[in-house]
Amino acid sequence: MKSLIKLLRNSIYFMILFSLFLGCDDKPKEEDKIIARVDEQVLDETELNDIMIEKRYEKKFREEYVRQWIERELLYREALKQNILENKEFQRILDITKKEIANSFFLEKYFRETNLEAKELELKEYFEKYKLDFAFNDEIYVLNIVQFVEEDIAINYRNTFIDKGWDKFNKQIANDTSIYFKGENIFISSFQIQPIELLNAVKALNPGEVSIVVESEPKIFTIVQLVQFYDKGKLPDYSLVSSQVEDRFKAEKKQKLYKELIENLYLKYNVEIK
Repeated sequence: MKSLIKLLRNSIYFMILFSLFLGCDDKPKEEDKIIARVDEQVLDETELNDIMIEKRYEKKFREEYVRQWIERELLYREALKQNILENKEFQRILDITKKEIANSFFLEKYFRETNLEAKELELKEYFEKYKLDFAFNDEIYVLNIVQFVEEDIAINYRNTFIDKGWDKFNKQIANDTSIYFKGENIFISSFQIQPIELLNAVKALNPGEVSIVVESEPKIFTIVQLVQFYDKGKLPDYSLVSSQVEDRFKAEKKQKLYKELIENLYLKYNVEIK
């Protein structure tokens, strides 16, 4: 599940840009909540938990973020001393970045204040109209997935998984810091299941069965439960793809609203193309 790590890194990158946009906040914070300090700038427990969200119990993610936070503050201070913020190229890129962030915030606000919600009847009618578009173009597996950072723990938990079933097992591991990733009822096509050892383990399962432990990435140990399997080309029932139908419906509605917004803004502001 490397996309999760990529998402985390992208979030950290965005925060770095945003901190440059807003500047440093040197406001003192309560000493007993401080996790790290660079000169007057501090990172406290509340801020760290807000940033990490569901990863707050995973020690290695916290440690990595704290390390990157310290490095960011150190580099920023050195950049200030060397007058990087006065550099013309920096100012040009900063201006572009400010506009992109402002535009993103504006659009988020605009769409939030615009009614994008759809009634169930609308979604079902939309699904019936475009039903063929939702046919599975590959073999589709619905999986419950759990990944661990220790093989022995994964093996022990696999036995618990088999004995107790997903619901009880899921509750038991809710706050376990040895969990690298877990997901429930994940729709995934065969070509997305990597490596081949994991795909072969999944293909060997019948619905309800739990796989062997597979090292899906270096030092990442995965077990999966097959919930359901669908052949390529199958036309799914609405209930199976309701979330995808809603996402596509809203995306098309957003696209239409965006086009109307831009057309109105062309009329509102003085635009010249030469």
